[in-house]
Amino acid sequence: MLGNLQELAALGYEAPCRWARGLHEDENRKEYTREERAHFAREDLEDLQVCDVGIFFTEEPLSTAGRGGRHVELGYALALAKRIIVVGFLENVFCCLPEIEYEVIWEQAKRRLEMDY
Repeated sequence: MLGNLQELAALGYEAPCRWARGLHEDENRKEYTREERAHFAREDLEDLQVCDVGIFFTEEPLSTAGRGGRHVELGYALALAKRIIVVGFLENVFCCLPEIEYEVIWEQAKRRLEMDY
């Protein structure tokens, strides 16, 4: 994700995404308290509040690789009426809403953003 953030910065976009910049988790730590995790969740919601575009990278449906926070974030972005771009798979029914932009690969989504900036 850090590479994607750098590409967005090169296009002139500022990404307030703390988790993707590694500001949430320490790679040497495996466990966090409930309070620490709640703090991370609040920061993620704050980051969505200030962004203009939410970009969500999805996983193949029924895969078990992820933790699922992106589903909550996608719903929150919808509730905030943010512009949303989903990249990857149409992972759930909400990804199919007409107000959500969809691209199969990052390069296509990045081109869409280049045209807008």
